[in-house]
Amino acid sequence: KGDILSEVVNKSIFEDFLNKCKEFWIKKKLNSAKKNKFYSNCMNFYKDKTFSRVELFYKNFKKSDNAEFVNENKMPSLNFLLNEIDWNWVSKGVAGRYHGDFHFENILYSKKKQTFTFLDWRQDFEGDLLIGDVYYDLAKLKHGLIVNHGIIANNKYKASWDGNEIYYKFQRKKNLVECEDRLNSWIEENKYDVRKVDLLTGIIYLNIAALHHYPYSILLYGLGKKILNEELK
Repeated sequence: KGDILSEVVNKSIFEDFLNKCKEFWIKKKLNSAKKNKFYSNCMNFYKDKTFSRVELFYKNFKKSDNAEFVNENKMPSLNFLLNEIDWNWVSKGVAGRYHGDFHFENILYSKKKQTFTFLDWRQDFEGDLLIGDVYYDLAKLKHGLIVNHGIIANNKYKASWDGNEIYYKFQRKKNLVECEDRLNSWIEENKYDVRKVDLLTGIIYLNIAALHHYPYSILLYGLGKKILNEELK
């Protein structure tokens, strides 16, 4: 029993949640062979899957890589941006216990017991049942703080793709903006790389764009491209 975390979270609850995360993300010490395998899994999970999912997006929504403008900002093709990413750097993740779909809609909070329950775990990380990348959980958490499922479900957003221009806007909840700000500082305090989390957040939006309905899919694609463009600058 409990409430979906996005519906009840405040600064105090989020701080407790971050402390829980610190306990949850148990880092794994790997020997050289296992570390190389983990990095290879990250490369497949991030790079190979992203290129595949982007092609699926174009196929599903009959689009091509011709969006020169996103919210009136001119930028290169997505293919150019993806090829500018240092995938070796991205793929040097932090091996540990991870959830895999780590956002507030998959977390219940019991006010009575002051406990968090994690739901709907990803079954594996590129075939590995025990080890995933902690950075992926951090990026999934951030992606859900920026684009909240409740906002999308209530149609509090707009997105369009006309010619070579994508336009989108969406509402954000004040408490989730505050949580994102705290998450950024927490990432730095705990010696993670904020830029890597941000880049992976953009990659996540691009990955899931092919799997969602129109025009939400356009918002995800446009937002993902915008984040990549900003981070690669």
